[in-house]
Amino acid sequence: MTLFHRLMSSGRQCNDPFGYARFFWSLAHQEQLTSRVKKLIRETDLLGVASISLWEIAMLVQKERITPDIPLLDWFEEAFDNPKYRLLPLSAAVATQSGSLEMHGDPADRLIVATSLVYAIPLITMDRKIHDLEYVNTIW
Repeated sequence: MTLFHRLMSSGRQCNDPFGYARFFWSLAHQEQLTSRVKKLIRETDLLGVASISLWEIAMLVQKERITPDIPLLDWFEEAFDNPKYRLLPLSAAVATQSGSLEMHGDPADRLIVATSLVYAIPLITMDRKIHDLEYVNTIW
């Protein structure tokens, strides 16, 4: 399993251009994904999503930086109906781990990194601050 970190997005209509869950492709311009990440998404059996990412997406919708083409709750449910994607909970272990990390203070990023560490899975992210953390296995 690999953990998928949200990517930047601005003003994109949510759609499903390559048969992947609309959830992931709507979070970033397709051209932002590296060929390595595209290949990994195509070939992996399971991609995890930290539960805090749903809140981040809700905030992007609220700020009109992304526009779902269906109600947001339906959008989430549709994404996780696909067995390839698993929502990873904010557990006591994740919360505890996030509090002990030596990194910047963004709570969502801390929880995403902690989720990667607790589940011992690599983190797909374009975030340079996270890539610079020596204790996180990142992919980009």
